[in-house]
Amino acid sequence: MAKGSVRKKGKKWYGRFYIEDESGRKVQKEFAGTESKAETEAMLRKAIADYEEKQFVGKAENITVGDMLDMWVEEELKPGNLSNGTVMSYQGTVNRIKQYPIGKRKLKTVTADHLQAFIDFMSYGGTNPDGTTSKPMSKGYMLLFSAVLQNSFRFAVFPKKLITGVSI
Repeated sequence: MAKGSVRKKGKKWYGRFYIEDESGRKVQKEFAGTESKAETEAMLRKAIADYEEKQFVGKAENITVGDMLDMWVEEELKPGNLSNGTVMSYQGTVNRIKQYPIGKRKLKTVTADHLQAFIDFMSYGGTNPDGTTSKPMSKGYMLLFSAVLQNSFRFAVFPKKLITGVSI
């Protein structure tokens, strides 16, 4: 059972709650709330309920890369302490990744070769799934894609335990 509290910093209220990781240690998750204490408390209750509901995942072998990316956005990215601009950039990147065949691939079947082929396609261009030609991406976009893939796969390893350790 997660426990939580709210606190005020400046004009804004912040919610935070504590969860236990696999070793039994308490880990704090914090998010920015609103200028209203009551609204922030309601957001905190919802965040805790969402966490406890999503803590138990159905059959991990049926989860696709796209599903895992959605879980990462909802459970780690949005409640995190990144700026709104960064969160929006990462969400846009997640939506782009889900449009490619790797987004529909079962998470358990993804190999380092699949990820490398996807990164190569993004780096050098090629033919899109719909038959159109894709130009190479800029270094900035490549850094975004790399950050999203690295953080989401780390999330899939721990705390979700959807896959075993992967280094990309």
